[in-house]
Amino acid sequence: PTRVIRVGSASEGPSLYEPVPGKRGTYAALSYCWGQSRILTTTTSTLAQRKEGFSLNELPKTCRDAIIVARELSIPYLWIDSLCIVQDSQLDWETEAGRMCSVYQNALLTIAAVDSPDSNSGLFLTCPSRRTAKLEYLTQCVLTTRGWTLQEIILSPRILWFTASELAWECGAESACECDIVPTKEWIYQSDTRLLRTKLPHTVSSHNVNWHQSWRTLVKDFTKRDLTRATDRLPAISGLAASFKHHIGGAYLFGLWEHELERHLLWCSDSFRSSNSQVSHQPQPLGKGYAPSWSWASIPGAIWF
Repeated sequence: PTRVIRVGSASEGPSLYEPVPGKRGTYAALSYCWGQSRILTTTTSTLAQRKEGFSLNELPKTCRDAIIVARELSIPYLWIDSLCIVQDSQLDWETEAGRMCSVYQNALLTIAAVDSPDSNSGLFLTCPSRRTAKLEYLTQCVLTTRGWTLQEIILSPRILWFTASELAWECGAESACECDIVPTKEWIYQSDTRLLRTKLPHTVSSHNVNWHQSWRTLVKDFTKRDLTRATDRLPAISGLAASFKHHIGGAYLFGLWEHELERHLLWCSDSFRSSNSQVSHQPQPLGKGYAPSWSWASIPGAIWF
C-alpha cells in the first residue's frame, strides 16, 4: 500500500507510515462500515500530522479495536481506508481506489467487522442470545449489505470474522469458529461468489472457473448492496475488475468485458420485473457522462442478467 498505519504498542501510539516504493512488510487490512458517525480521517491538511502520530483514543472504536487486534497478533502495520487514503484529494482517492485489489489480496489478514453498523460500534459486539451453537453460514450481516465490502472480503486471503455471536476464522484451506474450533474444509460463509476468493490470486489455476459467469454473478450481488454515494458504483468494484482482468483479458468497459460482450450486455434493472415496466418506477441514470447507457453502471439499484 501507499500508506499504512504503524500500530505501535502500549507505550507507543499509532502513526501513519509511507514506505518507500519497493519496501516490503507485513500488514493487516480492515473491512468495516463507516456508518453515519464522525470518523477520524486523513486530509491534505492533516497528512503531516498523522505521520507524526495520533492517540488511540482519537479513533472510532472499530478502528481502535482493529489496531489492538493487530498488536496482539504481532502484525506491525494495518490498512484502514479512512486514514490511509487522503479523503479530500480526488487524485489520491481515485489512485488508491484503483489499487484495492492489491491492498486486500496482499494483506496477511483482513479483520472483518461483520455486525458493526458503524465505526463507533467496535469489533467485540455481544448479542443477548450469544451462546454455543453451530453457525452454518453468515447471512444478512451488516457487512454483506455494503457495496465496498464485497471486493474487500473476496480479495482477502485470510479473514478474522468478528460477529455478535462469535469469532470465526477463514482462509483458503479451512475455517473454524468458537462453536466448532476443530478446523474444517467447509466455508463459514456459503456463497457462489465467496468460493472465488481462493481462485483469484494469479498463481492459482483457473481452468475450472468460468470467469465471465463468475463476474456476472458478482455484479448481481454487488448491485443489491448499498452505497453511500451512487457514483461509487464503478470504483467500489474496480479492485475485483483488476483481479479478473488477469483471467479474462481484453478491455474492461464500464463494468462489462470486451470478450463475451454480447452476454454481458444482456442485463436488466430489477425494477423492470417488480413494477411491470411502469416508466415512473424506472431508475434514473446516475448522470450524463458517468457511464454509457448500455452499462449496468449507468443506473442505480439491483440488476440481473
